Amino acid sequence: MKASQKLSITAAMVAIMTVATPVMADKLDDVISSGELKCGVMLDYPPNGFRDSANNPAGYDVEYCLDLAKALGVKPMIVETSSPQRIPALLSSQVDISIASATITLERAKTVAFTTPYSSYSFVVVSRKDSNIKSFDDLKGKKVAGVRGAAEDALFQAYFKQWNDAEGKYLTVSNDSDRNLALAQGKVDAFIVNVQAAIELTKLPQFQAFHTCCDAPFPKDTVGMMVTRDSTDFLRFTNLFLHQQQVTGRYTELYKKWYQADAPALDKL
Repeated sequence: MKASQKLSITAAMVAIMTVATPVMADKLDDVISSGELKCGVMLDYPPNGFRDSANNPAGYDVEYCLDLAKALGVKPMIVETSSPQRIPALLSSQVDISIASATITLERAKTVAFTTPYSSYSFVVVSRKDSNIKSFDDLKGKKVAGVRGAAEDALFQAYFKQWNDAEGKYLTVSNDSDRNLALAQGKVDAFIVNVQAAIELTKLPQFQAFHTCCDAPFPKDTVGMMVTRDSTDFLRFTNLFLHQQQVTGRYTELYKKWYQADAPALDKL
């Protein structure tokens, strides 16, 4: 076979392979071409996400969605997702990204891809003012509520098993609203939540009987946004966006606005 014939065959094979191999669009391309960014946000978790007096989404996570959409040059769309539905909503393409205070864990990272952290806080115990709970250890023998799938759910259950508490009970609920209602109605004695959420919760008129009684001995809660594992370019863009939020001071501004506290340094992944 002549050299020119070999070159022709090789060129033809390359052309066939190019046509046969589809170019996979990344989530970044999909979002930009659609002109819309769908953010999964918990709206029962103030100050991260809630509805204001006009019933509009508001909060730290909501503003991060608005800022990310602006950086992408698209319209933001807030999709309300409960705590247990954060990952399912992402995997079923109901949302493009989950900005919903998700604690970064190895277990979750088997299913989704995390961005670098965008917030961090500690945990506290919330109980009724008329209870005799004054420390974390006072939860022994008490009824405690937790939201299924939340970081504090897994952290407390580890203590609960270690205590081997025959008199105590642990109630798992599906969302933050049910957890709050359980304490208000006396079905449980306490629950654990991040300190910023506890501050906002105890300000609400319907929860004036609540107070933060004490700290929970849990590791610092470091949270990230979640995307699907195959969204490589979208993940890179979002991480660059989060870096810009920090270097421009926007992270500090939003943290102070919504948490009334100085923004902590964020760990890198």
